[in-house]
Amino acid sequence: MLASPLIQEELKDKSHGGTMNILNLGLLRNLSFPMPPTSEQHRIVAKVDELFAICDALKERINESQVTQLNLADALVDGAVG
Repeated sequence: MLASPLIQEELKDKSHGGTMNILNLGLLRNLSFPMPPTSEQHRIVAKVDELFAICDALKERINESQVTQLNLADALVDGAVG
């Protein structure tokens, strides 16, 4: 969050010093961070949870496909040798 251009600009505006800008803990404590409304935060979390569930399902399918691939390779070798 501190790397965002909005926060960087606010830090630059509120810092002081000659050659190097100085930040102190009081300045950081008084920074305002824009936050979406609680309902939007809940919507974001629900969407992220949904996407993680999709990722988990895809990982499982990849694992199943790898097992199937190994079984097919074994069957081919057995068929060629046997």
